[in-house]
Amino acid sequence: MKKRFLFFLLLFSVLSCSKDEFYNPNPYLPNYVVDVRIPLSLPLYSNLQYPGNVAVVQGYGINGIIVINTGTGFLAYERTCPNHEIRNCSALNLNGIEATCSCDEYVYNLYLGIANNAPYALKQYRVIDYGSYLQIGNF
Repeated sequence: MKKRFLFFLLLFSVLSCSKDEFYNPNPYLPNYVVDVRIPLSLPLYSNLQYPGNVAVVQGYGINGIIVINTGTGFLAYERTCPNHEIRNCSALNLNGIEATCSCDEYVYNLYLGIANNAPYALKQYRVIDYGSYLQIGNF
């Protein structure tokens, strides 16, 4: 009886563990390693200290990373349209809290990461807020 109890306890603990990582089922966007630190004191990113503001981090991911301060935290997305293969027109264009794909005219809400009738949402990255800087990545 004691062995059965230990067996079920061990089985339950193994099955209840979950991976703490993002899963990207999108067939169009490859999973490049992203791990970047954004100092909020730099003029390029200082507007992120205020809710509703957006910044682009160039040089990471496919076409860069879009970061938005939602007022309750930060969200970061790949700046590449997730609903078709990567092309010259795949980089999203920002307009306030929206990002538009010039290939297919999908308009993504950056608070939600989705566009109406689009099969895939924006590819999201994890954001850790350390106060003076943000750590962004798919770690």
